[in-house]
Amino acid sequence: MADSGGSPVEGDILDSESFRPIDCVNQLFPSEQALWQLDVVAENLRQRVRRTDARIQQVMWAQIDTEREGMQEVRRTQQAIRELNRRISAMRNRAELSEDTVLNITHDIKALDSAKRNLVAAITLLKRIQMLAVATDQLRHILGNRAYREASHLLLAVQELRAYFTNYQRLPEVAKLVRDVDTLQRNLAQGIRQDFESSFNGAGAFTGDKERLKDACEILDLLASPERMHVVAHYCSTQLQPYTIIFKANDEVASLDNVSRRYAWLRRVLRTHDEEYATMFPADWYVDRHLCQRFAELTRRQLTAVMTAEGADLDVVELLKALQLTLAFERQLQRRFPPTPISKQSDPSAVGSPPVGPDQPSTAAITAPSALAGPPTFERCISEAFEPYLHRYVESEGQRVAELIETFKARPLHAEDDSELSVLSSSTDLLFLYREALTRCAGFSTGKPLLDLTHVFARGLTTYTSEILLGKLPKLYTVDERRPMSHDELIQVCLIINTADYCNTSAAQLERKLAATIQPDLRDAVQFDAQRDALFGAIHASIKSLVRGVESCCESAFSAMLRIPWATLDAVGDQSEYVTVAMATLRLSVGVIRRSLTNGRYVRTFCDKFVEAFTSKFLSTLQKCRQVSEVGAEQMLLDIQAIKTVLLELPHMGLDQPPPPPTTFVKLVGRGVGRIEAILKAILAPPEPRSAMVDNFLLLFPDATLGGFQVVLDLKGLKKAEQATLVELFKQRVSPAARQNTHRSLSLTSSHLPVVMPGPTPAVVANPSTLARIGEETSADRAFDSHGSDSTSHPSRPTTPRLGPSASPLPSTPVDPGRTQSPDLAGENGSWTPGSARASQRINHNLRRFMSGMSIRKGNGEGKSF
Repeated sequence: MADSGGSPVEGDILDSESFRPIDCVNQLFPSEQALWQLDVVAENLRQRVRRTDARIQQVMWAQIDTEREGMQEVRRTQQAIRELNRRISAMRNRAELSEDTVLNITHDIKALDSAKRNLVAAITLLKRIQMLAVATDQLRHILGNRAYREASHLLLAVQELRAYFTNYQRLPEVAKLVRDVDTLQRNLAQGIRQDFESSFNGAGAFTGDKERLKDACEILDLLASPERMHVVAHYCSTQLQPYTIIFKANDEVASLDNVSRRYAWLRRVLRTHDEEYATMFPADWYVDRHLCQRFAELTRRQLTAVMTAEGADLDVVELLKALQLTLAFERQLQRRFPPTPISKQSDPSAVGSPPVGPDQPSTAAITAPSALAGPPTFERCISEAFEPYLHRYVESEGQRVAELIETFKARPLHAEDDSELSVLSSSTDLLFLYREALTRCAGFSTGKPLLDLTHVFARGLTTYTSEILLGKLPKLYTVDERRPMSHDELIQVCLIINTADYCNTSAAQLERKLAATIQPDLRDAVQFDAQRDALFGAIHASIKSLVRGVESCCESAFSAMLRIPWATLDAVGDQSEYVTVAMATLRLSVGVIRRSLTNGRYVRTFCDKFVEAFTSKFLSTLQKCRQVSEVGAEQMLLDIQAIKTVLLELPHMGLDQPPPPPTTFVKLVGRGVGRIEAILKAILAPPEPRSAMVDNFLLLFPDATLGGFQVVLDLKGLKKAEQATLVELFKQRVSPAARQNTHRSLSLTSSHLPVVMPGPTPAVVANPSTLARIGEETSADRAFDSHGSDSTSHPSRPTTPRLGPSASPLPSTPVDPGRTQSPDLAGENGSWTPGSARASQRINHNLRRFMSGMSIRKGNGEGKSF
């Protein structure tokens, strides 16, 4: 096709899948002048359409021809398949005809082959019957002359022929011949047994022909007869007969001190056996092993009879010596006869045993079906006879432990020499004895004797804990004197704590070692729980003694505190002299303790207990001061802050760069010091107005009793008349109706009181401790009894000291360090009331006045008082 300009038009424009008529028209007629060629272009397009139609028709006819040819090809293929099936059927028919023809031809041949096989089998059977009959007659003749060597080869042939006729025993003649062969074999075995029995005289000496009996044993081995077990049993009995006669239970030679002679006798017998008789028996009969097993059984019974006869007169030294020799002999037997599998088994149908005398052990173990099924083992084959009598040995070990502990009582306390462990040397001596006894007893037995020894160890630990560790604690209080604990005594108590901790760890290791050594069925009975609890109790008691000891060292400081005229002090100065003495004593004593204790956990426990005891002691001493003025209370507040500082240093006292004290310890110190500060602030509260003083006291101590209130009044030094007025007002406030009204406005209970933490002095402090000692009990006793017997670095909350019979318990609400605290004045539902807000403002105002007054009251007493 050509455009108006005569140039051809691209043919693929019309063939393109993205054909657009407008683009095609624009290409055919790019300008108006090209429209003059419209007729030419139209004619060209019509010609192209006609050519395209012709090509389409041509392709369609070609496709029709192809389909026609395909159908014809399919019909030709089907015809070929039918022809193939016809030919296969024809071939099958011809094959069947050929098979019938072959069968007709070979029918007579098969009958002849079957007749030939039957004839050959009959001839073979007759020949073997003849051979078996002849061989049986020959064997019977040879055995009549006891010619065992010639009979062995013939016996093999007879046994092979006998096995051939196993499936033909339904034939009478064959069955009779087989029975004759079996009878001959039984008679042969019995004859050999009789030959063996007649070859040894009454004294056990051999009188027969060794070569002939060797051949006889080979025949017995071929027969696999139970008679071979009787032969072995008879041989062992004859060899051991002299042993039974020599070592009678009622003879001196049978005693325990002659047990080595028993084993020497067996060694001689084994040497004779190896040199003279071992070659007679096949190696897989294990005659020497069974001889030793028979000896072990006999010896075990005889030794049991000997030890039973001696009874209470049984000597432990001789018992252990005999046991050691026996164990050594058993090890020699195990080395000579290592476990070895065998290739032959005994006949399980074997029954019977040769007769034995009353002094001889039964041969059932040898004649049993399992006797020759494998070589016997010799582990504890004789030594198990000693086990029921090892309780005498265990008793001797218990006596050694008791005697050693008795020597410890007279020995002065000192640490182990040349050891990194700062423990008592007596503990290492005791545990070394335990280790030796355990090793020795485990070598003797891992059964009940070892369990009995475990009980001996437990009793020894209990005695050592009660009589050495607890018994050596210093006695500070006597009827006539009350003395402080010296530094040497502090070190000794620390040694006791270290020793108890070391013994506790060693007891756990000993328990694991015993459990791994003892028999599995006794493993659960190995326990040292009670002894470990006792050791923990000793640690607790020792820490309690340390607290008492350091507290006793501070007695001089508390005595100096009582000598200060607190009622007449006119000015607040630096810390008091008694505080300096107490701080120096604490730094020296606690430093010794911290260096001497090897377990840091117990250092922390001591610090916890001592803080509680010291603060309780301070409160007790405060009550004894009788009267404390406002200036005296301010001085005590200054002193208690210095004491608080040194108390916080206790866990790491003496270190060059001590880390910060633990948070829980800081809280504990804050609680103890806070109780003291609360008492002093109650003393500082002005008596006027009286209602305000009572309100402030009840805010500080909401559950306080009248007795506690009177203690504070006595310390303030108020006159009886003033006290009577305040007491009456207090009674009105604490009556049930008044208390209920007060709680409605304040809702303040002991559970709302905060815990005082380090930082600026809080406006309100925790509930106070008791001001009176109970009976003769020390403050250290109360501190320990409040915690139980096993305090760690996280002490439990101490029992609340009281201001009277019914004072409230200590608060448990924690607060943030350095934060000024006020009582929780919210109601029970967390809401504030106007009354509680006013009470909070009033007490905070009064205590701020106290703090400002304490800060300016110095020098000669000049300045304002609150």
